[in-house]
Amino acid sequence: EFCSCTRLCHQACASANRAYGFMFTGLFFGLWYLITCYTCCHVVQERPPPPGGRRKTAPLVPSMLKALQNPAFSALLPAWACDAVSAAIFLALCPYYVMYVIAPEYQTAGDSPFGVDCLQGARGVSTSKTYDRRCNTMVVLGSCVTAALIAAIASTPLWLYGVRRFGKIKMWLAWSLTMAVTNFMFLPLTRSSIISCFAVCAVNGLPIAAKFLADAILADIIDYDEFLTGTRNEATYTMFKSFLPKIMAIPAAALPLAIMNSCGHIPADNGKVMLQPTSVVISVRVMLGGCSGVGALFAWYLKTKYPLKTDEQLEIMAEGIRQHREGKAAPDPVTGKEYAITAYTDEENECGVWRLDHFVGVQVVQEIADNPSEALPKLTSRCFMHFLLAILLVIVSVCSLVGSAPLLKNKELGAVPTVCAVFMGVSFVFLGFSALRWRAAREMQETPPSSALLAKVLEHRRVLQALADARRSQPPADQAGDQPEEHHAAQADSLRSAGVANEANGPTASPESEGQQF
Repeated sequence: EFCSCTRLCHQACASANRAYGFMFTGLFFGLWYLITCYTCCHVVQERPPPPGGRRKTAPLVPSMLKALQNPAFSALLPAWACDAVSAAIFLALCPYYVMYVIAPEYQTAGDSPFGVDCLQGARGVSTSKTYDRRCNTMVVLGSCVTAALIAAIASTPLWLYGVRRFGKIKMWLAWSLTMAVTNFMFLPLTRSSIISCFAVCAVNGLPIAAKFLADAILADIIDYDEFLTGTRNEATYTMFKSFLPKIMAIPAAALPLAIMNSCGHIPADNGKVMLQPTSVVISVRVMLGGCSGVGALFAWYLKTKYPLKTDEQLEIMAEGIRQHREGKAAPDPVTGKEYAITAYTDEENECGVWRLDHFVGVQVVQEIADNPSEALPKLTSRCFMHFLLAILLVIVSVCSLVGSAPLLKNKELGAVPTVCAVFMGVSFVFLGFSALRWRAAREMQETPPSSALLAKVLEHRRVLQALADARRSQPPADQAGDQPEEHHAAQADSLRSAGVANEANGPTASPESEGQQF
């Protein structure tokens, strides 16, 4: 009994040491973040405003809808969501995978690759006299992470060479596919497969080195937005790209843990990792290797629909931006159709353009232009109904979360409160979105936009709709970038010729400002 008490004390001390270690690590990185952010804000000088001062920026809803109307961005938004879900599942379950699937504490002399008997976890306690680091989950997990980081550092030159040799688009798609394949490699591993786990983690480190390709693609998306709008909106797209993983990480990290708990998870006893039932082991293996792999694979499939596939298209886009700055039309790099920027003054933006931009499509502007006295009250009434629906959803979601909170202690239904919390967050977003649209509709009803401004916005949206229809009418093979290089070269020559013809014909658009908005 004395030996048992001593062993329990060792386990409790080891658990407390890990907790303090995690706390001090978090404090270190938190202080590091604060110091570096302050240094960055203090040292890096903001770009001085232009002589005429900075222009007013569009409100929140028009900015978001404008970004979503960028076809290059909207094609990748669901792919980034899948990537975020896959990464969140992997990061949330990786420690549990090593702890419960590989289970270093429960190696026996018969199944251990090192011939070590860990004595049901007794040799995994760091304060034990028989301690062996190969029986400690934290040591094995740290070794796996180190292997992944070393592989990432070592493979970085290979990815850079691949970009120079095959182009960033092909390597970007290869990176996405590699993430899916390497995640699936976790499925066949079983208990005590420590060496295999090291190898699989090292292979999983290969795609980590190529994450810079996602930022390169985002830069092209921002350039295409400048081609369409005449302005650069790095902040909007960067916000979307960085904030989306944070939103998706909440349900993607919480639901797997709730599922694991509902499968019969046995918590640690005084710091000792418990041997889990088969249902928990299978659920962790399937979610980490299968679900995260499927998410990454579906993200790769969606990325194949990305429209800017070739270097020729990027060259045409850069030339088109230059022509737009000179007030000329330019061929669209995706469809080849002529496109000229419709520019709005600050007065036009404030008098109606930004309010109209709360509502997407040609039909809504057409109805207002045809009969504003009838269309605007209908639009206001419809937005008000959406606002009431959002309030109802918020009430239902809050009541659901409060009512389901006791289920957190229920192993079978522990995931219900998590789903309710996610639903509540979505309902609050919908409430804010509908409230802003309702306000814009009321303002338009009180101060209707002029007929000339409506005609200008309507013509612009028809041009954008024609571009969207032309993209959808393209053959699937061409959209996926499967045409031979000769086809792309011929298309590039024809589009460049069109650009030269535009220069000969003179400017087709004379923007009064650079503030074009959708």
